[in-house]
Amino acid sequence: MIEEGQENYISVEDALFFARRSNVFLFKQFLCLLEDLRTEHVINFEKLNKNLPKEYKSLIEMSDYFGEKHFARIRKKVLDFSGDAFRNLESDLNNI
Repeated sequence: MIEEGQENYISVEDALFFARRSNVFLFKQFLCLLEDLRTEHVINFEKLNKNLPKEYKSLIEMSDYFGEKHFARIRKKVLDFSGDAFRNLESDLNNI
């Protein structure tokens, strides 16, 4: 137990460990949300394709903006942001 007036410090290594764990959890959640959005998009476009007349199929295909390339590009950005956030935090902690 810490007595009054005493400080409780953790090492930079411990702080980095906890920060990395939180960072990984947060960005995994972002990736889960992205995958959920992609799944909902695919489901809804399948409904449109199934229920609209054939003459609208080309318009549906043209408006399908959330294809695999777009999904992969956004996913890569999320991963890049995660890495950048951790590197910035690591740099900040090492400068303290």
